[in-house]
Amino acid sequence: MNLIGITSIAALCICSLVAREPREPVRAELNGLRVVIDPSSGGLLELEYEGMKMLQAGPGSASLLDAACPGHGFEPLRLGARYSRDARVEVAEGGILITWQAVGMSRAFEPKGSVQATVQMRPAADGRSLTLKAAIENRSELAIQQVPFPDLAGLQPFAGLESTELRTCGCARPSLGKEDGCSNALLKPF
Repeated sequence: MNLIGITSIAALCICSLVAREPREPVRAELNGLRVVIDPSSGGLLELEYEGMKMLQAGPGSASLLDAACPGHGFEPLRLGARYSRDARVEVAEGGILITWQAVGMSRAFEPKGSVQATVQMRPAADGRSLTLKAAIENRSELAIQQVPFPDLAGLQPFAGLESTELRTCGCARPSLGKEDGCSNALLKPF
């Protein structure tokens, strides 16, 4: 091997190291809510309003979108942001758009086709709230039977266990520290 060949290999190795460096989290503010998103997975890392952290998750557990596909082994196959590595996160005046060309899977499984997804986060007209919208396009052989959205891994009891209230899809759970009959078994944040 000559000097040109060795130089080429070294240049390729350096380029691959640079390409794998972690990217900075994506930051945006919507109606006063500071949103921090993992640029690789598209999962929510932080939600903060007026200095109060409402959600905090590490890169390995950050989520936003989740789906379950039954019947593939002992446990359901999960698809979601926390398993993804190639999200595209765009911040614009109208909000945040997160796109997954192939949503990541919880374990090694190679179905025919892929599951694509997008999540839009926009400031609501009331000036205080956000609207979140998800779209999933199943181009695979998998049957998707459950889509918990939003999947808010890392929610914090910012007003204490007894006073923090979570409202989603018409279901209010006044005390997150106790079961109150609300059918949201997947939402056990604290």
